Amino acid sequence: MLLVPLTAWALDYQWQMSHMIGQLGLTFLVLTWTDTGSVPFAFMTCVLLAYWLLHFTKGRYNWRLVLAVCFFSQLGTQAIKEGMKQIFQEPRPFVVQLEQTSGLKTTDFYKLTEDQQAEVTLNSAKIEDEHWVAQHQAGELGYSFPSGHTIFAASWLMIFAGFLHGLNELGVRLTLGFMTLWAAGILASRVYLGMHYPIDLFVSSLIAWALHLFIFLRTIPFLETFTFFNKRG
Repeated sequence: MLLVPLTAWALDYQWQMSHMIGQLGLTFLVLTWTDTGSVPFAFMTCVLLAYWLLHFTKGRYNWRLVLAVCFFSQLGTQAIKEGMKQIFQEPRPFVVQLEQTSGLKTTDFYKLTEDQQAEVTLNSAKIEDEHWVAQHQAGELGYSFPSGHTIFAASWLMIFAGFLHGLNELGVRLTLGFMTLWAAGILASRVYLGMHYPIDLFVSSLIAWALHLFIFLRTIPFLETFTFFNKRG
């Protein structure tokens, strides 16, 4: 996951709305991909991934334990994300560009109501290619650091990697490959759409890794001491 922000840094990528011009097909694909981690579609993603995970963990872990880890993983990481956003209050890349193009300071932008913020964002789009992106941006007007989509995708990847560790079946390898590709695509989409800086992705990935390291090394062994969560429960 860290390769995505590291690559963006190496290429010195700087988001500009003008990058969207002539990229309608790619933009549609990226928007569709990123929406798998966006509310309300993210709820369906959670249901599908949890069902998929239960298939592979059957007989190895109690199903209640698996679902509890999935639930508290997402609840915990999103709570951390929200808390950090309020502390750092870093403006999103597209908001910074609005300051450059319209003269509206980022501090003034965040003082507007959400409806006013959305109106300003949508008015920044001049052609269809840009309008698609602006519509997405207008639906996610919060602060930039850290990235909620990144934490969401990286956490699911860590969950699968943790529960499927040690298995070498073809289905498991294909699943982990798919999860890695999906999560990396989510990260890349956030930079491409002007929603996040590479540092947002980098830190979010580390947060997800650290939390799930604790979950699999400490929390799960503890929970399995209870009949409700052990294999026989």
